[in-house]
Amino acid sequence: MKFIERLFGKKQEKKESHYVVFELVELSSTVKAEIKKQEEILRPVIKDKFEGIRLSLEELDELKKDLLKADPIEGAGKREEKLGDSNRDNIVYNLKIIHNKVKIPGNSSPVVAAEFYMDAKSTLKIGLDNTRRSLMYIKVLYPQEHQKIN
Repeated sequence: MKFIERLFGKKQEKKESHYVVFELVELSSTVKAEIKKQEEILRPVIKDKFEGIRLSLEELDELKKDLLKADPIEGAGKREEKLGDSNRDNIVYNLKIIHNKVKIPGNSSPVVAAEFYMDAKSTLKIGLDNTRRSLMYIKVLYPQEHQKIN
């Protein structure tokens, strides 16, 4: 008998299965209640993050104004000043684009926050890519403003 059991495997006993039956309406209301509870938890967190982003955008606006008012370091030649001014204007333009395109939504739902994240991430990546080289040029002529922006 043991030889046959080893060849064909021991027959396993069938376990009784218990099914839990949910009515579709009950399941739907349970899911909706859980979603609402999670949204209530997330809304204050999202609102705080949006406020932080708003403050950062205001700070970028101030940095942009400071950069426009800045004078180049002494001893810079006309050619360097012209190159620095051109790159400074490029940075200011990119900061303006970021400020205009990144608009904080009034609604702090998780769905809106996810959409905002994707749009803002794309805008910031493009702005950073466009600004990176110009930052290297202004580093020499406007060192203090470069440190503030960087």
